[in-house]
Amino acid sequence: SSITVRISDVNRLALGRTFSAFIDDDGRIKSMGNLDISQYTDLVQISAANSWLAGLKNDGTVMLAGSSSYTAAKTWTNITMIAAADTHIAGLQDDGTVICTGSDEACKVEEWKDIKYVYAGNGYTVGQKKNGSLVVSGNISCASVLESLTNVRSLSASDSYVTVVDDKGGVTCYAAGSASSLNTTSWSGMTSAAAGSGFAAGLTSEGKITTASTDDAFSKQAAALDHVRYIAARGGTLVAVNYNGDIIGATAHHLLREGKPWYPVMGEFHYSRY
Repeated sequence: SSITVRISDVNRLALGRTFSAFIDDDGRIKSMGNLDISQYTDLVQISAANSWLAGLKNDGTVMLAGSSSYTAAKTWTNITMIAAADTHIAGLQDDGTVICTGSDEACKVEEWKDIKYVYAGNGYTVGQKKNGSLVVSGNISCASVLESLTNVRSLSASDSYVTVVDDKGGVTCYAAGSASSLNTTSWSGMTSAAAGSGFAAGLTSEGKITTASTDDAFSKQAAALDHVRYIAARGGTLVAVNYNGDIIGATAHHLLREGKPWYPVMGEFHYSRY
């Protein structure tokens, strides 16, 4: 492969059902849970399904960790972005086209061109074009709405929702199937967003998290996360990396720090001490 892919803000944090992983600014991997990828030294992006993870190496090739059956991805070259889901894996090629292996429906991407980013959820793939519009393949109820959008800055694809950040920092959460609707219309100034089961989270440039959730207990926990740089979501868990490089997170029941339940002593907790 003749290309070099550098670490950027794309695909730095990945969350599976029982693991999380983060690539720091120096290319070191921090991973927690039952999938250890800390031995890899050349990864520039990571993208997780429930039980496995895909990594993009700096030479534009792909590695897989865990029990993924989509081994054809390991033969790909000239890849600049990856997107993993339980049903398939998609790769953005340096000429703006997309390659895909797995679900036939989700992998109907051979006509796509001028793609800048690619995302994958359960049974579907979304391509974000250089002009800020979207193309969609696969079985997803909101496909036609997504394809009518313009001015998309970024998006997050999950099994339940497609969460779109527009160029003004507003967020819209589209149900990918029968998930309950989440109201994010009042949000502004968001730089990225993520959605799990029954919640969406938005991140501001100041490192603050805003949530829309069907569970007030979850929103209360997530509001305690601060100084956040990256977020990811799956199921009932929101995971984040703060500016110290710690992996923190929230569920409806407790905060998480380095993958374990964490109960800060209220009134005693100061970020500067940690």
